[in-house]
Amino acid sequence: MSHESLHIYNQLERTRSSLVAQPFDGDFSSGSLTASKQWDKFELISSLAYVEQRNFSTFDASILSPTMATMIFNEEIKSNLLTHETRLSWRSDSGHSAVVGIAYLDNRDIVTLEMGTPDAPERLSQTENDNLEAALFGQANYQVSNDITASLGGRLAYSKSVAEVVIDGGQELDPSRARVRLLPKAALAWKPDSNGLIYASYQEGFRSGGISIGLGANNPITQFASDTIQTSEAGIKIGRRADSRFSADFAVFYSKWKNIQADLIDEAGFPRTINIGNGLVYGVSLGADWEVTNNLSVYGRFFANESELTEAAANFVVGDELRLPNIAEMGANAGWVWTLPLSDNRELTFQSNIRYVGTSQLGIDPFLSLEQGKYVLVNSSAQYQINQWKFSLNVNNLFNSEANSFALGNPFSVADGLQITPLRPRTVTLGVKVKL
Repeated sequence: MSHESLHIYNQLERTRSSLVAQPFDGDFSSGSLTASKQWDKFELISSLAYVEQRNFSTFDASILSPTMATMIFNEEIKSNLLTHETRLSWRSDSGHSAVVGIAYLDNRDIVTLEMGTPDAPERLSQTENDNLEAALFGQANYQVSNDITASLGGRLAYSKSVAEVVIDGGQELDPSRARVRLLPKAALAWKPDSNGLIYASYQEGFRSGGISIGLGANNPITQFASDTIQTSEAGIKIGRRADSRFSADFAVFYSKWKNIQADLIDEAGFPRTINIGNGLVYGVSLGADWEVTNNLSVYGRFFANESELTEAAANFVVGDELRLPNIAEMGANAGWVWTLPLSDNRELTFQSNIRYVGTSQLGIDPFLSLEQGKYVLVNSSAQYQINQWKFSLNVNNLFNSEANSFALGNPFSVADGLQITPLRPRTVTLGVKVKL
């Protein structure tokens, strides 16, 4: 697909003042294969998936020209992802269960940056990050008593990051890093009755590091380290029986995030990725589902988060806010689904959803401490089914809201605070689906 980038410079008049068009083009393809087998108390599942993606963006970079001549900045990102997982699970008649498996991931990203005149931009750099991960994982669930279950597991992961960088002038860098990690997981659950559950859990995770090029002064090439997160959660669930018309859940969580990776822009507007330091994220979530009648159901969800950068990295300058980027302070959604049977083989379904996205900030550095979010979005749909055929009408953004969504526009002028990325306008989709 190809469309004009949706960053707009005047919030009142919705006009664009860039000297050149700023198109975006994205291509995406994927495929997956899954095989499974069950026998006795065992189940074996093996899956393989491949994803390929290419994004190409053009930005007006004329502000960087001393004479304000027309200049563009091109960014092309090619990504290939191959994943595989095989797991064997077992469950006994007494309630004990376990799962063991292997996993493999190979992710390659190639980022090419160009800048210059619209007719003849010159390549600034090309970065290739290849992240490989192989892991053994397992978890055992032990039925301590009829109403208490203890779980203990973990993931032993080998990860290797290889980066190759070529910048303007022929400078090359080809570093690689490898590491073995043990990521534990533990949980305890209590069932006070057949309809409720109270639980507590702890787990760890990580993201691989890589290479980032700052194209500002002296073209600094930096390696950003992997970041890790430790999350504790406790909660309660009710309405777990199959015949329950009402169900609800409530949870609290607390996460410690170390060596946080963040995408920033430098003083000139060039993108870069660095480790900004350590932080905390904690919050609550709750939800409920109610089957009012056999044909009508309603639901609702709510969450509230707090986040903070508690210890900034030595080379990182913090902006006005210490909130971590792109983590909304709160959010909620609610909706209903009404099904109207017309006959044995015909059915009408109507549904609508309203979603609130709370305030967050685009970044945490001085150039991206800009608010986003704080909007309401309504979607509705109707579906008519007859035999194996389904005909649908979907309306997204029913009231055509133009609120500022989670996105970054032109990086060279975003710090001025005049850009917004409006929501996708009201969109009506007609669909036909047949089950063969």
